[in-house]
Amino acid sequence: MFIILIVLTMFTILGIQCFLRFFVDILNRFIKSNCEIYLESDFCKVNLENKACIDLVDAVGTFDLIEKTKTKIGLITNMIGIIEVILFAGLTIVLLFKGDWFTTLQTLGAFSGGWIALKIVGNYKHWESAVAGRASFYVFFAGSLLNIFLSIVVGVGLFYIITHLK
Repeated sequence: MFIILIVLTMFTILGIQCFLRFFVDILNRFIKSNCEIYLESDFCKVNLENKACIDLVDAVGTFDLIEKTKTKIGLITNMIGIIEVILFAGLTIVLLFKGDWFTTLQTLGAFSGGWIALKIVGNYKHWESAVAGRASFYVFFAGSLLNIFLSIVVGVGLFYIITHLK
């Protein structure tokens, strides 16, 4: 039974990572296509020196760079996502064994806030663009929150499976 639990957990972790990759890719493509549409507009064709148009050119270049380097560094980002799932699911299980729901949620909230703050500090340079920077930040933020939330759900599910197997 323990082996089935481990296999189920691994498939769940991989499923979460595949879903998040799909989710973030769709949002990034949406942002890039809207930037390209705006660049082709009459405003940017006439006002080539406008700061917003220059930022859009940089943003489209950034998205192109992300697409090119995704195959090279994609393994690193996937590993970080898997470590996040294991970390938050494991922390959820340990906290539920040690305390009540309130203490568990309070600790998970503080830990996840600190974790996201560390990730933001490490990635802040990617969001400097005045136009697409905020959108890219929100994609990152939504993906991180969704990964943490699904990890906690996995942890709660595993906790109940473990406690009901005894």
